[in-house]
Amino acid sequence: MRRATLLLPALLLLAACGGEDPAPAAESTSAAPTSSSAAATVPPAAGVDRTAELQATAGDVVTAATQDGDLLLVDTTIVDPRGDAGSPEGQQAVAVCQAAVDLLTASGTAAPGVQVHEADGTTFAVYSQQAIGNLVPAQQCTEY
Repeated sequence: MRRATLLLPALLLLAACGGEDPAPAAESTSAAPTSSSAAATVPPAAGVDRTAELQATAGDVVTAATQDGDLLLVDTTIVDPRGDAGSPEGQQAVAVCQAAVDLLTASGTAAPGVQVHEADGTTFAVYSQQAIGNLVPAQQCTEY
């Protein structure tokens, strides 16, 4: 019985206060981003087709370009001759990569990433915000 006696005043106190949080969400001091600034910084949802846009600058060598957040996955008809870096095919893959970075940057992607795939699906060129070991420098399209 003693516990019920102590619990009752606590419940009455909560009821008198209305049981609400001291700072309702409507009175938040942080400003919500405007629709134009939010649109410029929010990447598209997964699976957005950007093929036509990339083909306009990189050519028909691009067969598919799918954006997943800040990452653009690009499929091409390029075939890597498996020679030293810097082959004409490698240069073409790097040019496609740079066109993809430019497309993402122009559409407001703050931290773009790109993977360019050759015809068999293997990665041929990449762009990353962070260096990938000694193979890929940060923020530079590189044959991979």
